[in-house]
Amino acid sequence: MSKLRGKSGSGVGAGVVFFLFVLAAVFLGFLWKVASRQGPTILLPKPPKGLGQRTELVVDAKDARHNLKTLAVEVVQDGQVIHQSNLVISARPHRWWKFWSAGP
Repeated sequence: MSKLRGKSGSGVGAGVVFFLFVLAAVFLGFLWKVASRQGPTILLPKPPKGLGQRTELVVDAKDARHNLKTLAVEVVQDGQVIHQSNLVISARPHRWWKFWSAGP
């Protein structure tokens, strides 16, 4: 009967401990990534006194951690969208080793 038990009575193996350590490291890395997300900063350098058909609205958008790819601006008044503008930003640095990818 003692031959049927084998090594299972001696405790947890080193492989299981290593797997649990790697799993915990991946989980902590995921938590760090989720907790450190910060949205882009959107500034209006010259806030307008009012909005009309010819009012120029300047918007500065900055993102310190990630590269912005697109920017969408909507001007809403009384629940209705007055003006909508989309901008595709291609300020990403071109990496020479990614010669097969389509980009700027």
